[in-house]
Amino acid sequence: MRGRVLAPALLCLALGCAASLPEATTTPPVDLAAPSVASLSGEAQGEAREATPPALPTGPLTLERAVEIALERNHGLVMARQEREIADGQVIEARSAALPTIGLRGSYMRMDRVTTFPASPSYDLPVFDAGGLPTGDYITMPATPAFQLSAYDNYAAVLTLQQPVYLGGRALAARRIATTRRAAVEDQVAAAEQGMVLGVYKGFYDVLLAGEDVKAAEEALDFSRKHAEDVARRLQQGMATRFELTRAEVRREMSETGAIVARNAKAQARASLFTLLGMSPDVDVEIVGALEFEPVNEPGPEAARTALAKRPDLAAHDKFLAIQRESITIARADGLPTVLVTGEAGWEDPSQMSFGDLKDDTYWRAGLVLNMTLFDGLRIKGRLRQERARLAQLATGRAQLVDRIKLEVEQARLALANARKAVASQAKALEQAREARALAQAAYDQGVGTQLDVLGAQLGVTEARRGHARSVYGYVMASVALQQAMGTLRPAAREGNVR
Repeated sequence: MRGRVLAPALLCLALGCAASLPEATTTPPVDLAAPSVASLSGEAQGEAREATPPALPTGPLTLERAVEIALERNHGLVMARQEREIADGQVIEARSAALPTIGLRGSYMRMDRVTTFPASPSYDLPVFDAGGLPTGDYITMPATPAFQLSAYDNYAAVLTLQQPVYLGGRALAARRIATTRRAAVEDQVAAAEQGMVLGVYKGFYDVLLAGEDVKAAEEALDFSRKHAEDVARRLQQGMATRFELTRAEVRREMSETGAIVARNAKAQARASLFTLLGMSPDVDVEIVGALEFEPVNEPGPEAARTALAKRPDLAAHDKFLAIQRESITIARADGLPTVLVTGEAGWEDPSQMSFGDLKDDTYWRAGLVLNMTLFDGLRIKGRLRQERARLAQLATGRAQLVDRIKLEVEQARLALANARKAVASQAKALEQAREARALAQAAYDQGVGTQLDVLGAQLGVTEARRGHARSVYGYVMASVALQQAMGTLRPAAREGNVR
């Protein structure tokens, strides 16, 4: 009787009796034009926050703030971090291989016809002796009612269970692969963040370098204007020729053009930096910083050992090696037997175990399943050969990566040393160019020098100033590149170079 009460409810759950449930309470309409994050589900809230970029910065933009904005807003980094969710899902999926699988199945079948036995009346059956002769006695057989072997309406509900007991090590290997890949994703995200930090440093210092070019161009323009005014006064006093004035005016116009080009280059550098930060290229934000030379500690040969210990790309490669070793374990497990425990509990109406009375009943079954491949056409052997070859490829690739890291570190060290020497040389050249301009101007004022000497000296100052700015820029970027090569580049690692 209990089966008739509980089993239909189980069947209803299996088939999905949505129509029998009370209608859900109607919720008020939501303004789709401006949905709030709080009104969304947990998963939707995460997606909404991920899709909504942080607010634009207010106030001056420093190097440290630029790095923070890039790490928050850059779409490439957001995509790289979303790999974490994929890896977490793969870990959960891998764990499921060792967990039981529970299923619920329900069915209903309507028959158009059933097998029916008609009713029979009672009758007398004669009794025979041992020799086969009638004794004259009779046995009265009772009448039988009509009955059917099956029902028109048939219901069934089954609850199944399958639990792996032995999978040849496949489940553990898959779990280790998923966990190791999750760790490798962290290394890949770290490498992407370091690359982004390097890009922000370059973009930020590109703006500062362009600003130095603007200052040099404006200095040249100011000097050219004053020189043209001086030559005009000299012409009125009869101390200069009309040709000298024309030459001074031509140089002034050329300096004006140079200043325009420098300002445009700075605007383009700003737009490139803002685009990298995920901001509008024309946003009105002040960039605060100055291109100054500050020497850093230059590492020695130990830099290569530091790089091998901290480079995220090498760490990720080592994890991929471990993953490939587990892939060999999985390939080998395909040739091993698997053992599963299975069971099911069900309800049927009518029960297949009944005969004629068409009653419902419950049942259960349990068993052990062994699967083993005896011959697969050498498929497993071929797959093992492939996986071992891939492992050898990764090992060779690691050796190649180590050599490349050592080369990158050594090249970065040499570049930093050369950049330091270039800064000293360009600083001396700028000092001498300014001294030469002062001497040429004094000689021209005293009438013992020529206008060409003055103009040439000013051109030398402009070029020396631009060269010095580029040498400082090269030193800063060489220092940052060395940190990236060593795997030690972090946000605002060279904050001291910006004032």
